[in-house]
This record gives sequence, structure tokens and C-alpha cells, in this order.
Amino acid sequence: MKVKRISMLSVKPLKSKDVIQMIRWGKHDDIRLLHYNFNYKSIYDCYQWYRSKNKFLRNYIFGIYTEDILVGYITLKNINWLTRKAEMGIVLDPNQVNNGYGTEGLKKYLKIVFRKYKMKKIILRVAAFNKRARRAYEKVGFKIYKEAYEVYEEQEFLLANDDHTLFNEMIFKKGKVYTKYYYMFYNKPNDIEEI
Repeated sequence: MKVKRISMLSVKPLKSKDVIQMIRWGKHDDIRLLHYNFNYKSIYDCYQWYRSKNKFLRNYIFGIYTEDILVGYITLKNINWLTRKAEMGIVLDPNQVNNGYGTEGLKKYLKIVFRKYKMKKIILRVAAFNKRARRAYEKVGFKIYKEAYEVYEEQEFLLANDDHTLFNEMIFKKGKVYTKYYYMFYNKPNDIEEI
């Protein structure tokens, strides 16, 4: 069944009307991933979220669909039209993780941004503890070019938690939690079909 659904996977510009589907998405249990949860509940909030992510010539957002079901999204952001370089981010419905949608969605996304938007380089940042995401990026062909410790987004959740196994790849400094991030890149290949 999974093979069939992956073969019907499509990546296309996300429509504002489809964001409402994200209200029904699952939630991450791992507190290090809470900022990936979609916590909006109203149509108005969904529309505002969509407007914040989709800005003409600066940021674009693509939906990952199985048939008409939205299972994730990928952004193209901080676009430098002169150098044809941009950043990306990907979020999947936690209920759909481990189904291959991330890897296949990334392949389709890269073909779009290299063909339609004429990008030459896509970069991203991934937390070292997020091994599943890093494996998907490496599987597609992203390469690490830099490692750095940076302030982690969800300070209050980590500092209030007693489960110290969550702090792998993290350090405490001056009352703040820092985590290791890998910066990765993907250069446009000579043959886009190689993706």
C-alpha cells in the first residue's frame, strides 16, 4: 500500500484552502520537535499562517500530496535571485513520518526549484539529533558543509524537562540550551533527471 501511495505523491504550490487540512495533523511527542506541530485551529489562523509563508519573489511554499491529501510542505525561502541560491525547510504530518514521503517529496521539490525557479543551490539547516531528517537529506544527495552550535528554539520545554536523554548533541551555556546543527547544500546537477 505504501508503494502505491508514494507513486501517487505530488509536490505542487500549496493552495491556501488546503492549509485547513493541517488542523487534523498529528502532534510530535518528542519535545525537541514541538515547533514543527501545526497548532492553529481556525480558518483565519490558517490563512494568516499561509500568508506568512508565501510571499511573492521571497518565499514560496509547496504541498506534498498523496492524491488530494496534504501530508507535508516544503518551503523555498530567503531566495537570492542574483546568485540563484535559496534555503529550504520541510515539515511532514507526524502521522505520515516514516512512509517515504519526505524523501520522495524532496526529489520532486528539487526538480521544481531547479527547473522552474532556475535555482543553482539549495541549503538547509538540520539539528544533529534529528537523525531521521538528516538521513532523508543525505539519501537525496545533500552534503554537510558546516557544523555549528546555536541557541535552540524551544528553550522553555527543554529546561523544564527532567529527561536528560533529550540533551544529546546539546550543551548548556549561560543559562541557555545550544544544539548542534548541520548546514547542508545541494547544487543543481547537470542532469536534473539524476535527482
